[in-house]
Amino acid sequence: MSFGVLRSILRQTLLGMARRFTTQWVVIACVAAMQSIFAATLLLTFNLDLLSDQWERGGDLLVFIKPGTTQTEYEQLSAMIQTWEEVENSSLKTPRDALKELQKSLDTDFLETGFDDSVLPATLEIEFSASTTDEEQLEIRAKLLQISEIDEVEAVTEGRGLLARLYELRELIAVWRWIIGAWVGLSVMFVFSQFVKLNLHQRRREVEVLSSVGATKTFILAPLLIEGALQAMLGSLSALWIVESVLSNQRVGSEMISDLLLFTPSPLSLRLSVTFILFSTLLGTIASWRAASLFLKGRE
Repeated sequence: MSFGVLRSILRQTLLGMARRFTTQWVVIACVAAMQSIFAATLLLTFNLDLLSDQWERGGDLLVFIKPGTTQTEYEQLSAMIQTWEEVENSSLKTPRDALKELQKSLDTDFLETGFDDSVLPATLEIEFSASTTDEEQLEIRAKLLQISEIDEVEAVTEGRGLLARLYELRELIAVWRWIIGAWVGLSVMFVFSQFVKLNLHQRRREVEVLSSVGATKTFILAPLLIEGALQAMLGSLSALWIVESVLSNQRVGSEMISDLLLFTPSPLSLRLSVTFILFSTLLGTIASWRAASLFLKGRE
C-alpha cells in the first residue's frame, strides 16, 4: 500500500468521524459503560488475588522469644529452625522491628518520646510445608517449647477462616468473570455491528461511487476498521478511568477498613490494563470488519 493510499484512508477516516461527531461519542459512551462492568470484575479479582497472597504469607505458629535474648541468639535460633525439614519458612521479628511496625500503624514516632522497645516481644513466625501432618506439627510445637530461649508458642488462627472464604469467593468470581466477559464482548460486538451498518447505509451513495471508480474493498473497509478500533480503544480507556476513579473515591472513605485488613486496594497493573485495551481494540476491529464485509457482500 502506497503512502498516498494510506493518507487517503486516514483522511477518509477523520472526515467520517468528524461528520458523525455526536454518534461517535454515543458509541464510545455505550462501549465504556459496558466495558466498565468487566473492568470492575477484573479489578475485584486482581485485588482479591493480592489480598489472598498477602494473607497466605502468614505463618502457622507464632513463637515468642524470652526477653534478654541477644540479636545473635535471635538469628541463630531462626537459622536452626529454618533447617528443620517440616519448616517451609521462618520469619524473625525483633523488638526493634515490632516497634517500627507499631510506629507505622499508629503514625507516631515513639523513639522521640523515649519509648523503650524492650517492652515488645521478639517473635518468630513459622510456616510449615504443605506435606506436614497435624501430628508432626504437634511434635514441632513440643520441640520448640523445650528450647531455653523460647517463652511461648501459639497457633496462628487469625484470618485462616477468612482466607478459606476468600478462596471460595475467588473461585466464584473467576466463573462469573468469564460469563461477564462473554456477555460484554458480545454486547460490544453488537453495538459496533449496528453502528457500522448504520454508517454504511448513510454512506451507500459514497460506497457506490467508490466501487464504480474501481476502489478496492480494502480501501472501503479500512476507514471503518480504523474508526472501530479508535472507538473501542477510547471506550476501554474511559472504562478504566471510570472504575479507577470509583476505586480512588472509595479508598479515601474507607481508611479504617484498609487499616483493619492491613491492605489497600490497588488499580489494575499496567500489564492487565494494556491487555484490556488491546483486546477491546481488537474486538472493535473484528466486529467492524465482520459487519462491513457482510454489508458489502450483500450489495454485490
